[in-house]
Amino acid sequence: MPSFRAYLENIRVSSVVIERINHLHSLYQPIFPEEIQDIFVEQFKNKTGEYEYVSLFLFSKNYQMEIPNFMNLDQISIFRLSNQLDYLKINSSNYNFREAEQSSELTVEYSLGLVGDFEINGIGKNCDYLKNIFDHYLKPNLAK
Repeated sequence: MPSFRAYLENIRVSSVVIERINHLHSLYQPIFPEEIQDIFVEQFKNKTGEYEYVSLFLFSKNYQMEIPNFMNLDQISIFRLSNQLDYLKINSSNYNFREAEQSSELTVEYSLGLVGDFEINGIGKNCDYLKNIFDHYLKPNLAK
């Protein structure tokens, strides 16, 4: 697996989550259409202040892969990104698109046409990583 450890440690996921992500990467690597370049762990804080994990997103040059409820399910969906985005909406709170704070929140909603609609959420430091995903994989693939 490419070195995503620094990212995972920076957003403070536990070693159990890192092991699960490594397992899923190894499990699905034979069917990835291209080499994975980036990942994004969608997380939120529950009412008790603990992190819960929603989806694992994997990105390559032309594809987005999503593993929903990745801590419990072995299920992957693969979507082609190439010039497919026909809708994009960004919501932010306490985020200046340069450096995230602990209270920062960022939501990116987008549509891949008939394929489906997506919403990815970042909190705290993870907002900076979501902005990176937006800059490198979503914005360049807006339908032309």
